[in-house]
Amino acid sequence: MSPQPHHVENFFTIDLEDWFHGNYAGPQQPSSTSTVEADTAPLLALLDRHRVRATVFCLGRVAAAHPRLVKRIHDAGHEIASHGEDHRLIASQTRVEFEADVRACKQRLEDLTGDEVVGYRAPSWSITPRTLWALEVLQALGFTYDSSIFPIQTYLYGIRDAPRAPYVPVVGGAALGLAELPPATFRVCGRNVGFGGGFFLRGLPLWLQLRWARAMNAAGDPFALYVHPREVGSARQPRLRLSAKEHLIYYWGIGGTLAKLDAFLRRFPCVRMRDFVATRRDALPVLPVCDGEA
Repeated sequence: MSPQPHHVENFFTIDLEDWFHGNYAGPQQPSSTSTVEADTAPLLALLDRHRVRATVFCLGRVAAAHPRLVKRIHDAGHEIASHGEDHRLIASQTRVEFEADVRACKQRLEDLTGDEVVGYRAPSWSITPRTLWALEVLQALGFTYDSSIFPIQTYLYGIRDAPRAPYVPVVGGAALGLAELPPATFRVCGRNVGFGGGFFLRGLPLWLQLRWARAMNAAGDPFALYVHPREVGSARQPRLRLSAKEHLIYYWGIGGTLAKLDAFLRRFPCVRMRDFVATRRDALPVLPVCDGEA
């Protein structure tokens, strides 16, 4: 396997939430069944083995219930960023509610770590064409980057033709003061396809994912991996009753998640998102998020 260009730095990110915080768990949230600490341990061990520092988007509720876990992650050199206080889709909130949620999580994480929180990722990638106003709220609250806009279209989320590489978003005709760092996608037959996290990471063959990742880096573009702790610790979690479609999305390929992540980390350098933005933000292209935003 040929080495990757050393000047291209990618991102390893974790959405720090418990198994019951996703879209499919619904009301099944008994607090006594939390597995997030045990599920996160193999991810931290993997990162330590490769000497990689990740960006960890932490849910406020997880920080409140497991403060020592968050402090341990921070003390290991990983970036603590915000995943919001509660795992609520942005479209289900008013602007005032969203601002209160994000402000509360930011304050909680900063009090816990002693570091400023400068990055945000929306629950379930829920910054969509209907909720682009959320970027303005994030900017007003002092965030320097967002990683919420998935440049694909699914039945749950996404902005189909949003830029695939890091950029400065244009919203309402004006360039914002924060960067957008999208999750990994590749252009196939005129459409963007995810490959670096969640069901996409678990479901696609590794050889294809590595080929797409190499192609992105060869073009000078970084990619962002993402993973949820539950995706490496399913044996510890209650089995959910799901439809056939949801069962496939939720469970497919979970047994191979760690091995695939290990394969990426053996081949591609990764840095914390906050460090990338601190040094590269002024060089990023200024682009509309979607049609009508130019």
